[in-house]
Amino acid sequence: SSKGVTVEEFTRAFPAAIEKLRGSQSASNADRRLFLVSFFNEMKTRGQITGFEMPAYGDDTVYRLAVPNIGSVAIIQKGCPDGQHSSVNWSRPEWAAEAYINFRNDFTDSVCRGSGVGIK
Repeated sequence: SSKGVTVEEFTRAFPAAIEKLRGSQSASNADRRLFLVSFFNEMKTRGQITGFEMPAYGDDTVYRLAVPNIGSVAIIQKGCPDGQHSSVNWSRPEWAAEAYINFRNDFTDSVCRGSGVGIK
């Protein structure tokens, strides 16, 4: 046909297009970032923290909270809690008195099964 794609072209391209879309959606952390920022702002309003620093774009997604009587606390935002998909590799930053991991896994059939594997 002179318009569109052939069945062969569609068959070759479709799986790659789906994988690209799934990968982009899985990798996005915009919703988690918005949730955490809203949560931290509420904590600040209630006096539970005195402030927080957001990670720079492209850096590891580690938030730094200033907590009275504790000091700096790291909140490590992850999407896959298996330790293998992490440049932070589940370690507490040197500047942090405490560290906590915040993760969200919406994909029950994803590579994220086996929570806790690889935590150090």
